[in-house]
Amino acid sequence: MRLITLIIITLSFSCSAYAGDKELFVGAWEMIKFELKNENDQWQESVIENTTLVGSLVYTASGIMHVQMFSADRDNAELNDNNEEIVNGYSGYFGHYSLDLTEKEVTYNRIGHLVPEFTEQVVTRHYDVDADYLHIYNSPTARMLWKRVK
Repeated sequence: MRLITLIIITLSFSCSAYAGDKELFVGAWEMIKFELKNENDQWQESVIENTTLVGSLVYTASGIMHVQMFSADRDNAELNDNNEEIVNGYSGYFGHYSLDLTEKEVTYNRIGHLVPEFTEQVVTRHYDVDADYLHIYNSPTARMLWKRVK
């Protein structure tokens, strides 16, 4: 009987932690920084000289999302060499999102995008979220850090 009780308690904690991710996602987030893993497998902020990164990310409880990002003070030629999605210093898209709580993945069904060839794409990213911060992993070695707007 104790074993069954222990299993039920463990499952309830696990389920409530996963259920919490849904609630934690909802809201507005501001971009703090972009990080890359260095040769020592440590996260390090990626800084582009004379650049200020600005971003806004919003998730609604009904499953709608939109993101807008731009790089202030940045040359367009440099932009196009380093980030295919940002054109002329700005990137923005919107659509629906869903969470895979077990795999800790967020999937975007893009409805619209500033760059036409990225419209109507499905994109999946890994995430880590808590009450104040959200990491979205563009790849295993690149991630964005977002802070909740209060």
